[in-house]
Amino acid sequence: MYTYSPEAQSYYGLHQKKHGRQVKEEKDEVCIFEEVTVLNPGQSVIQYLDGDLCYTVQCLQEKDENTGYNAMYFTIVNCSQQCEAQQIYIPPSSHHTCCGTCQKVSCSFHTENGTLIVYEEGSSWSSNCTNYKCAKTPAGAIIVGSSVSCPPFNDTECTKNGGVVQMYNDGCCKTCSGLGLLPFAISPVVPTNSINCEPGKKEERICQKMTIRTNIRKNGCISQSPVSIKG
Repeated sequence: MYTYSPEAQSYYGLHQKKHGRQVKEEKDEVCIFEEVTVLNPGQSVIQYLDGDLCYTVQCLQEKDENTGYNAMYFTIVNCSQQCEAQQIYIPPSSHHTCCGTCQKVSCSFHTENGTLIVYEEGSSWSSNCTNYKCAKTPAGAIIVGSSVSCPPFNDTECTKNGGVVQMYNDGCCKTCSGLGLLPFAISPVVPTNSINCEPGKKEERICQKMTIRTNIRKNGCISQSPVSIKG
């Protein structure tokens, strides 16, 4: 007696016709699969059909009245259908394993407000002062995270020198900005009796104040953008 799962009935109907019915006689308590493979009750054999499909033949305890041997039960499994979205099917490396594995090819990330975002392998992003990357590994894509690195900062030292505390790097790090950071005093330009400045002709003098733009550094702080210095 051949017993089939619903998926296997149409395929193995042809299998029985091909091998025909054997004469009823007393046989050993074993299963004979495709006339060459002998299985004891409870044993099974695994083979493949069309890549992702595999079928399993299991030897049952009861007899098959048509062959005299023990009956067999056939099942077909579509291994690729077991994979979820954002996964691909990887066939097994061993012929003794029915199905392979499902491997992730992208990373699913939930933001602070609960929004789900899918990132492809190799993508990078930042959230809540943490840098993330969707990394490719032999086991599939995984999320790797690292905290944002900020230089040391002293709020008191910044404000004490007349600076202003500002945030950067998406609000994760602090910097100090403002003219209070200048490590030197700035004096106004006073006209002198030089060849470039003619005394007595204020409206015609060619001496002019100049504006210099530069980044200011002090006590480990650096201005986030160039500061205008008038002299």
